[in-house]
Amino acid sequence: MLLILLLAILWDLLLSEPPIYIHPVVWTGKISEKLIRPYKG
Repeated sequence: MLLILLLAILWDLLLSEPPIYIHPVVWTGKISEKLIRPYKG
């Protein structure tokens, strides 16, 4: 999952997407992170 998240971030950087746009994979990573570690951050 972490590898996919990093690839999504690199993909966005390479395409020079505006900061407002967040890759769906990034959102999936954030959601799964909250589910796995709900009491951190």
